[in-house]
Amino acid sequence: MEAITIETQKDTGQDKIGNLEQIKSRVKELKEQGKSIVYIEGVFDICHLGHKRLIDFAASQGSAVVVGVASDEYAATKGPGRPAFNQNDRCEFLSAFEKASLILKLENPAGKPDSPEGTKYLTMITNEIKPDIIVASTTTDTNPQAKEERAKASGAKFVPFDDPRPTPYSSSTLIQRALSLLS
Repeated sequence: MEAITIETQKDTGQDKIGNLEQIKSRVKELKEQGKSIVYIEGVFDICHLGHKRLIDFAASQGSAVVVGVASDEYAATKGPGRPAFNQNDRCEFLSAFEKASLILKLENPAGKPDSPEGTKYLTMITNEIKPDIIVASTTTDTNPQAKEERAKASGAKFVPFDDPRPTPYSSSTLIQRALSLLS
């Protein structure tokens, strides 16, 4: 009896991940197909149930979800030892979510998102991608009003995600809980 060999291709989701120019091109193709684009962004350092719920909610608002993943420099402002995972690893992990259509590797500067540099950079991203909808969590986003202003300025609809989850679902809280178990 002859052995049967099945060829498999390792799917790392790399085709979903890109820089601004690559993602803009993909978004343009999706829009030409009549797809509505939903945009979310964050650090996504230690992915948890709250992140899944945000992506699921965003997917319910349109046809394709673009997930902006913060740079390591920005993620480092979350505290010592951050990010726990580098941007490449965070992007690859998020690409495994079926409802995350595209993963944008942001190059945002270190500092608070509402700093002049951060605001300028994120406004440029919104203007370049031209999403139809911007979603922000009212539970964990430090400044959902800034995303609402960016949405209005770019002609996108702003949709708040009123996540009912308790505050223990955050990467920072999970890191603190893990550290307390070690001491």
